[in-house]
Amino acid sequence: MDKNILLTELSFRTSRSSGSGGQNVNKVETKVELLWTLANTNALDAAEKVIAADRLANQLDNDGVLHITAQETRSQVENKAICIKKLIILIQKSLIVVAPRKKTGIPRTIKLQIRKAKAINSVKKAMRQKPNTNDF
Repeated sequence: MDKNILLTELSFRTSRSSGSGGQNVNKVETKVELLWTLANTNALDAAEKVIAADRLANQLDNDGVLHITAQETRSQVENKAICIKKLIILIQKSLIVVAPRKKTGIPRTIKLQIRKAKAINSVKKAMRQKPNTNDF
């Protein structure tokens, strides 16, 4: 992933932040929404695009655009920086390849413990049976 190319492909929208905050909220557009199109990016190669599209499928809209918003601070510039950090972290997490789990056998000591527990349970249940009177 090339961060310099990625930064040139981003577009931003601003709006007024929601919630309480006094006079600043009513007159300053500090909420920032980052828009990034995954299919048209040159920051990722073809293999990375496929992996990212699969992992980020539920976060993309119908046009394949990823939306990230930030309204944590009172500064538009800081909220832009937060959006960019969120995007980079999201892309990096989506590109991590998880190694498949290797199946291992059950250890011998565990098998012995299971067998011993079954024997104890068997004796316990045998003691609950009514005595057989036909043997006399």
